[in-house]
Amino acid sequence: MKNFLWLLFHPSYWMMNCDYSKEWDEWLNAAMKKEKFRIIDSGCHARICGAPIWIKNHPYDSFTAFIKTTQLWDNRFTVTEVRPSRITIRNAMRKLEEEKKNNYGCDSGINSN
Repeated sequence: MKNFLWLLFHPSYWMMNCDYSKEWDEWLNAAMKKEKFRIIDSGCHARICGAPIWIKNHPYDSFTAFIKTTQLWDNRFTVTEVRPSRITIRNAMRKLEEEKKNNYGCDSGINSN
């Protein structure tokens, strides 16, 4: 109920660009408990547990990931962008901002490789 009320009074979280993925939401929550974010690509992406995550366009398109799936009939990949829950997006941004404040993982020389 508390989360519902929070979302009700924060209209910027009402519209989202990507589809919700329960698997991505659970994975990101578990990763945030284990590791810190590492800023890459001039601040547009971060890595956590090795996964690159889009962190700009907050909140409607942040903390999204690209998931590859294979089409069996021609062996080509399709790519889908997915997002965690709105509450996870809020919690992830709070964690990222706290880590930025403490200057963790914000080296400009970090690259995505």
